[in-house]
Amino acid sequence: MKHIDKFIFLIIVILLSWLFHRNVINEFPSYIHAWSQSDHYALAIGFLKNHFDFFHPVTYNLNPQFPGNFQQVNASGITPADFPIHHFVAALIMKISGGVNPWCFRLYVLFYSIVGLFFLYKLSYLQIKQRALSIFVVIFASTSPVFVYYQAGFIPSIPSLSNLFIALYFYFKNRESNRIKDFFLSILFFTLAALSRTPFSIFLIAMAGQELLHFIKYRKFNITKLLSIAFSFLVISSYFLYNTYLRHKYGSIFLSQPMPPESLHDFFIQLKQVFKNWGFQYFSIFQLIFLIIGLIYKAFRIFKKQNTLKESYSLLLYAGIAFSGTFLYFILMIKQFPAHDYYFLDTFFPVIILLTIWILTGVPNFQNRFLLPAYFVLLLFISGFVFNSSKIQKERRQTGFWDRIQITSENFTNSKTLLDSIGIEKDAKILVIDAYTPNIPFILMDRKGYAVLTSSKTNIQKALSWDYDYIAIQDGFLITEVINAYPDIIKLIERIGGNGKISIYIKRKKLKKTNISDFLQLNMNKSLLTKKINFDSIPGECWMHTDSVYNEKTKSRTGILTPNEEFGLTLSLTNKNNKIIKPGKVFFEGKFLFTGEVHQLYLVVSQKNTNLNYYMQIEVKPDTKNKNNWQDISLLFTPLPGIDISEAELAIYLWNMGRNTVFYDNISISLF
Repeated sequence: MKHIDKFIFLIIVILLSWLFHRNVINEFPSYIHAWSQSDHYALAIGFLKNHFDFFHPVTYNLNPQFPGNFQQVNASGITPADFPIHHFVAALIMKISGGVNPWCFRLYVLFYSIVGLFFLYKLSYLQIKQRALSIFVVIFASTSPVFVYYQAGFIPSIPSLSNLFIALYFYFKNRESNRIKDFFLSILFFTLAALSRTPFSIFLIAMAGQELLHFIKYRKFNITKLLSIAFSFLVISSYFLYNTYLRHKYGSIFLSQPMPPESLHDFFIQLKQVFKNWGFQYFSIFQLIFLIIGLIYKAFRIFKKQNTLKESYSLLLYAGIAFSGTFLYFILMIKQFPAHDYYFLDTFFPVIILLTIWILTGVPNFQNRFLLPAYFVLLLFISGFVFNSSKIQKERRQTGFWDRIQITSENFTNSKTLLDSIGIEKDAKILVIDAYTPNIPFILMDRKGYAVLTSSKTNIQKALSWDYDYIAIQDGFLITEVINAYPDIIKLIERIGGNGKISIYIKRKKLKKTNISDFLQLNMNKSLLTKKINFDSIPGECWMHTDSVYNEKTKSRTGILTPNEEFGLTLSLTNKNNKIIKPGKVFFEGKFLFTGEVHQLYLVVSQKNTNLNYYMQIEVKPDTKNKNNWQDISLLFTPLPGIDISEAELAIYLWNMGRNTVFYDNISISLF
């Protein structure tokens, strides 16, 4: 069959796509870099909101990060963004589909990645001249853990990478055929890659550098190529200047400045952190082993003077120039690399793929007796690639009580319905205090607004002076992150509704004194269950770890937690009668005395049975200005899974992870 290789390619990429993405194709931006991915998702939805005004991309967030670190207001929501053609197309798909579902963006990026991989196959075959090894290159690239993670995501690195592979194919095809049409196509896709993701300009510069070296060597000047390269740089520069204009006028949600190391020592610290965070996320152990073996093989051939450097010399030269450029960019942006793994896709990933192609050039065609063993070895490597990448994808999607972005996403899920039910207008501006990300709450509420990411007293006070209509706060972080940071806020705002995950507030017209339970609208007389302990009487059987000491000053006993104890006071609840108790909230109140610095002291709520493993912890933070005095501590856990405590024991306990010395008294725990 004439096109059997293309058929095999298609079968392989479809199988890999199904394996890696079948369960996530409609997943809301989550897990690693959900912040960045949600920002790009918001841009796509923004095109639906601004009637597809391509040159004024908008976002839900109205207080951009740059400049001012979310302290300045941009009422329009307009933000500069690298040429947002992919967001625009994703928005068109949303328009056609009639919704803003994540699959519209994810499926588009996945399809674009497959197109890019096809041209990577064609580029590989152009250099290697062997179909099996060319398909192997595609599998090698498409099973990189970081590539897989973003292959069906929202970040434009993948479409730009695909455009780069297309550009490289036509560029190296032009070097063989000398057809100007191929060169023009390469310029087109180099330009598209760089427009949508600025670091890809490196590869256009590398191509221009290689053409310059060719001119110097052969004294052969091609005015058509020169003008097309110049035009490409003109287009990229023009859009960069336009983005600069937008940035100065409206601010930006995207970084636009270098972040170089402060010193050589700092460079090595950052480099160490990059490898610590992403070492086996860029390429798996099997891929690294293959690269090492391949480089040893090439070195052996060079040592044996087999003229291996002449094989695909042009490819190797281009990869060398591109590596120089990416390394310089790496130095300029090194402070971003430890936290942003997708920067690797923009820089070193294409260079390593080109190096892989070069390693496989000149590999002799196997004779029949060696064909089966050779394919078996390649199959072993491929199995390792797929297995390791699949394993790492599962690790990347782990979450827990520490994952604030995931918790925030879950809390704001269905918030649009809540706001609609309260009668909040579509064009109302929402102030989200302790939003944790700039766009996720607003995407899920389908309203624009202002995000307070760090809940300090200063930030909250400033945000309360902005032009908003309503305030949204996550119930689970209301006390610990908001009220503890700015206690007077309960006098300034009033709750008008909620769903157990978030509450909606309005600003009071005048100050009103209130307490925590009234502010939370918790009717203590209507609690499902309330348990109290003051240590002066014999505690009920539901209380454990009730160690106490006698206080001469107050002539009463108080609970104590010492550094020798990891776990303190514990309330264990099981329903032994027929009354159904399915708590949705736990409200904790008590008096605490901290004798010194307090580190890693948590209140934990857990509920477990064979089908459930709910666990949530909140840090107990003292008022540092009130040291050595008794302090009132209030905490709220919501939402609970709503399981009957006769089916799953509910435990509330102090976890003294930091081995502190703590006194406590008048503890009250209520279920709602």
